[in-house]
Amino acid sequence: MAFARLLVGSASLGLVALRYRRPFPRGRALAFVLGYGVLWFAGYTVVLNWAERHLDAGTAALLVNIAPILVAGVAGIVFHDGFPRRSS
Repeated sequence: MAFARLLVGSASLGLVALRYRRPFPRGRALAFVLGYGVLWFAGYTVVLNWAERHLDAGTAALLVNIAPILVAGVAGIVFHDGFPRRSS
């Protein structure tokens, strides 16, 4: 199941890359892209499948769906990206 998700995601991203023809990263940037891909894309899928053996589907879905909130919080606090101001 994890392999199928990775295959579909890789094919989709490959088509997007062919469509927009952005410059290919080199050097340190390429290392970061590859590292991120392995840690997030592959690691996330494997850990999620492992966790679903111990959790019910509802709890796993809750954890998956709060991930963007966690990423935004870490970006704002740890990396000082800030948060948008409230409009009144």
